[in-house]
Amino acid sequence: DGFVASKFDPCLLFKRDMMLVVYVDDVGISAKHKTDVDQMVGRLRKKGFELTREGTFSEFLGIKFEKNSDDGSINMTQKGLIAKIIEAAGMTDCNPNWTPASTTPIGSDPDGEPMSESWNYRSIIGMLLYLTTNTRPDCAFAVSQAARFSHDPKASHATAVKTIIRYLSRTSDKGMIVRPTGVLGLENYVDASFAGNYGVEPAENPVSVKSRTGIIIFLAGCPLIWKSQIQSSIALSTFHSEYAGLSHSMRILIPLRGLLLETVEKLNLPAAIKS
Repeated sequence: DGFVASKFDPCLLFKRDMMLVVYVDDVGISAKHKTDVDQMVGRLRKKGFELTREGTFSEFLGIKFEKNSDDGSINMTQKGLIAKIIEAAGMTDCNPNWTPASTTPIGSDPDGEPMSESWNYRSIIGMLLYLTTNTRPDCAFAVSQAARFSHDPKASHATAVKTIIRYLSRTSDKGMIVRPTGVLGLENYVDASFAGNYGVEPAENPVSVKSRTGIIIFLAGCPLIWKSQIQSSIALSTFHSEYAGLSHSMRILIPLRGLLLETVEKLNLPAAIKS
């Protein structure tokens, strides 16, 4: 239908004044004029595609978007997914928490009691990861910690997951509020915690001296990508851990910058919104 795939992401397609993003069997369409969308959907249906048209971007992939007409901010929430997580863990009547994790890091706990809960640890972690990567960066560190032990969860790890769920129970209607600046600029912030698991993991475990990287990248003043994860190699100093984190973030930022420049060019966006 005249669309060209992005050089950086084959699931992103461009056409003059139009843009498509494909996620499995869901498609998001952005266009200057509604009639362009109507015509494209009509052509696809004539070609035999069975399409269900949802309407606007008020909800997409389980994420609800609510725009505040007063200040232009957008509130992003996933209340449905949070309810599903709480139900899957059998914690509908749980006592809510104010925080998603304790101040003490959790380790592999090799001598700890096995997990006794009936719910599937990996399944809950998978849902939590989807939640934290879209609307709940406040839980990213807590979920990242718990996700490390999906292969062999202990009772202490199940407790950590339940701590997260209790926090989500209290804050299920909360999400992320973004306020676009109107200028397409990228900002990259990185930090690292040197050997943060020292004293938490057994000394013979290499993970005990690995550092953790924290990354957040903003687009137009809005959080776009954030990560909290253990570094793959062992840093020998705080300086080393900081540069390892910076290197990791640049491997995300550079192609992202290329994708942004490509989008600006393909859609012929006005100079006023370019950074």
